[in-house]
Amino acid sequence: MKDQGTPDFQPFSQSPWASSLISASAYDWRYGGYLGNSSVTWELSETPGGTKLKLTHKGHETFAQDNPIFSRESGEAGWGYFVHESLKAFLGRQDS
Repeated sequence: MKDQGTPDFQPFSQSPWASSLISASAYDWRYGGYLGNSSVTWELSETPGGTKLKLTHKGHETFAQDNPIFSRESGEAGWGYFVHESLKAFLGRQDS
C-alpha cells in the first residue's frame, strides 16, 4: 500500500466573503501518485465566543472509492484529528 504522504496544496484564492468573515483560503487537494482532485476551503469568522473555523472538503469522490484511505470515514477521521488535536496543539504553542 502506498504511503499517504503529504497532499499537494496549491492555493487559488484568499479573500473575505462577508462582513463577519475574517479570512477564507482555498486549496486544490491531491495525493501524489493517485488520480483525483478535490478542494479544501478554510473559513474563519467572528462569533460572540471567539473564532469559528469552517472546513469544507469537496471532490473526495474523484479519488478511488475502492481504496480505504479515500473513504468518507477515513477523511472525517483525518480532518477530525487535524482540527481537534494537531491544529489545536499548534495554536496552543502560538499563544505561549
